Amino acid sequence: MHSNCLLSCLGIWIISIIGVVQCISEYRCGNNHVISNDEVQRVYNQARPVVLGQVRQSTPLSGAKYTGNLCGLPKLTYHWFLNYSKDNYSQVVMSYFLLISADGELQGVISTGWKMELGQEDTWCGEA
Repeated sequence: MHSNCLLSCLGIWIISIIGVVQCISEYRCGNNHVISNDEVQRVYNQARPVVLGQVRQSTPLSGAKYTGNLCGLPKLTYHWFLNYSKDNYSQVVMSYFLLISADGELQGVISTGWKMELGQEDTWCGEA
């Protein structure tokens, strides 16, 4: 009986630890641009406390609310800038953003369409 209780508690503990640990990998976007683990983690670590209200910032979160073309996201999802790519003429051609829900969960990484603004023709970047 005691071992069953111990195993049950251990199982619950492991599940709760898995839920807390956010596994962030590299992301490869449509134009073969790779966003590194370090960059995603750095931006996520900046965004999460702000979204959760643990840190005050000078600009309101309403400006970071994602209202783009991607479906299936939580009602309140915010975007945080990650990086951009340029063409041979040093023109920004694609931008990359981290999407995070209001409860601090990483939703993924997206890229804008070629020479498009955020929200017009966004696509998901896949985990590499």
